[in-house]
Amino acid sequence: MKPEALLKLKLPENVLIQDVKHIPEGETNDVYFCRAVLDGKSVNFFLKINKNQKIDLKNEDNVLQALQLYDFPVPRVLFSCHNTVSFIALEEIRGTLLRDLIDPRRKKYDPCNLQFYLFEYGKWLAIIHKLPLKWHQQKPKALSIYRRRNRE
Repeated sequence: MKPEALLKLKLPENVLIQDVKHIPEGETNDVYFCRAVLDGKSVNFFLKINKNQKIDLKNEDNVLQALQLYDFPVPRVLFSCHNTVSFIALEEIRGTLLRDLIDPRRKKYDPCNLQFYLFEYGKWLAIIHKLPLKWHQQKPKALSIYRRRNRE
């Protein structure tokens, strides 16, 4: 999807996008970095647009908003739409993505720090599992096929 195609999305009226840059690393969604004015204030956000009907952005939207209630450090959902074209706008959080720190193909990867990062990730994951959150399972068909193949 080209940046011009963003004009076809049903963005909220209080959003005025000023600059758009496509992020080619989006594996399951088209991802754009946007500079915009939202409710009269400058904001940077990532716009994730569903390019695969098997991926459920609505579930991600619900989970992120639930985690925000517990002050979990996740991007704030600025707006979303889950009609014919599903998309979600996530406020930019300054910092480094975990994948950039633990993937040997990335520039910021440092094997000396790998154990530390994975341990910290495990602590945060344990916190998530203790929260009283409910969401539906993702890709149930793929999981059942995987389980069936591994039993054979």
